Amino acid sequence: MAAARTPRASAARNKAVRYEDDVQEPEIIEISTGQRQAEEIERIPVFSIDGTVYTIPKVIPRWMTMRVLKEARAHGQEVASQMAVELILGEEALDALNACNERGEVSDEQYDAILEKIQKRAFGQASQQGKASKR
Repeated sequence: MAAARTPRASAARNKAVRYEDDVQEPEIIEISTGQRQAEEIERIPVFSIDGTVYTIPKVIPRWMTMRVLKEARAHGQEVASQMAVELILGEEALDALNACNERGEVSDEQYDAILEKIQKRAFGQASQQGKASKR
């Protein structure tokens, strides 16, 4: 049977820690899960199939970037690039594009142009952010 926590022990744990230079540790940043509201992500068009327009995020969310970087470390750049296209474009758009491609309805030039737009948005954005932060 576990010992009950005493109020005195709890109070000791909740006190701020003081470092040698007598600076108090900053407050903890609390993150609550399951309460985040879906935020509307602004999107831009990339291609259309029979009038249905497919889009990608105007600004690539940080979580996508971090997931792709992790994948690159684990499995290499080629696998990470494929993951980036899938995450950024989305499953529905990628399935529609691949279905057209399998039926020979997408030229190599069209397919390459779509991938280039996605890569410029994803990786061009990152390089521009890097340049801005160096100034």
